[in-house]
Amino acid sequence: LYLDNTLEGYALVTVNYTTTPVITSYSTNSACIGNTMVINGTSLGSALSVTFNNNVSAVIVSNTDTTITVIVPSGATTGAISVTTANGTTSGNSFTINGTAPVITCPDNQTLYSTSNTCSASGTFAGSTNAGTLSYTLNSNIITSPYDFPVGVNNVVMTATDGSCTIDCNFTITVLDTIVPVFTNCPSDVVQSCPGVVTYSVPAATDACGGFIESSSTFNYSGSIV
Repeated sequence: LYLDNTLEGYALVTVNYTTTPVITSYSTNSACIGNTMVINGTSLGSALSVTFNNNVSAVIVSNTDTTITVIVPSGATTGAISVTTANGTTSGNSFTINGTAPVITCPDNQTLYSTSNTCSASGTFAGSTNAGTLSYTLNSNIITSPYDFPVGVNNVVMTATDGSCTIDCNFTITVLDTIVPVFTNCPSDVVQSCPGVVTYSVPAATDACGGFIESSSTFNYSGSIV
């Protein structure tokens, strides 16, 4: 209260605001039922649901504030995709359904061991599909079973194709190196009288598969020093 009979005060005002989700694009504008696709946008975090045309919900694989990865659900038809978060619902552009992708089962992962004189191992593999044809690629090269896999971890992609629809899965064939290193120039036993200086040839080791070789020198002494 001031001398001129005026009163001054302050008020705390809290403003709560929300940002509604926005769909900006898709990772692909068409796919098959069973394929994985990504919805891009803003304020997409903690999505409650993703609905395809024909009012069918998709399984959400992963979700960030700017992306939602989903599997195209059974029953989906060509049309807009909708996303619902706690702050509202938004719809994107039309998304084309090309058909239904095959249902596949990938081969199991395997561990093999290199043979005596090679840095590889022969492995057999066979996946399955309910429709279409199967193909296998290793480092973008088509392979067939059986195949001679090199030492290391081999990531194989299996693809099923049925008309315009494809679907992939991955499996690994790991080949372990069982070939022991080979020594060359190994020194012979040395008999040295005292006093004296011992000299010997330096041995070398090679690995057929090019692996890392750890070297060391070991000395055995017998006798006596006066």
